[in-house]
Amino acid sequence: MLSADKMTIEDVVLLEKWLLDETDTQLANWKAADLNADNRLSADDLRLMENALVGK
Repeated sequence: MLSADKMTIEDVVLLEKWLLDETDTQLANWKAADLNADNRLSADDLRLMENALVGK
């Protein structure tokens, strides 16, 4: 999850599951998903990830 060309839909699903607090979800490198660089993961990061994947 370092750049849009390396992100996949699986990364989006993983972050979404983590945000929904699914117990079996683990992020190996959460900072890679912190796309707005605020040192926390949120729906904003998920939205940025989704937009990067669709080219917005």
